Amino acid sequence: MTDKSQVNQTILQENSDDSIVYNKQNAVILRINNRDLEKRVKLELAKNSVAQDIIKNIENNANFEIINEILTFQNLIYVSARCRQEIIDDHHKSMIHEHQGSNKIIERISRIYYFSKMRKQIEDIIRKCDVYVRTKHNRHKLYELLKSLSTSDRA
Repeated sequence: MTDKSQVNQTILQENSDDSIVYNKQNAVILRINNRDLEKRVKLELAKNSVAQDIIKNIENNANFEIINEILTFQNLIYVSARCRQEIIDDHHKSMIHEHQGSNKIIERISRIYYFSKMRKQIEDIIRKCDVYVRTKHNRHKLYELLKSLSTSDRA
């Protein structure tokens, strides 16, 4: 067994009856890979009136939960409006996933975060991205050469 003074930093942990359970607290912390971003998410959560209303009535909102001072919705991190741009930029401009399309970015962000109108916001930001616009493949049929029009012999 582990020492009680030690903090358990695993996502899965073993109970005394040898069953394995999901450690939500560490899973939420490990999903935010940037400590500065984590601090900003917590700070903006304290300023956000919608989030504060949810926190006040948390017992009436079965889908919401507070884990390590972070509001979660169905185990996804709730993000206020001021942090959304940074999260989208991090995922869109990261060296690992350089400037991929909106569907891939939406899929990656929606694994970790929750915010309203996610698809629309991500698509708007990507549509404005200079690198993406210049490198995007055309999906339309190739243009053909112009064909001369036939003239009628009638006068």
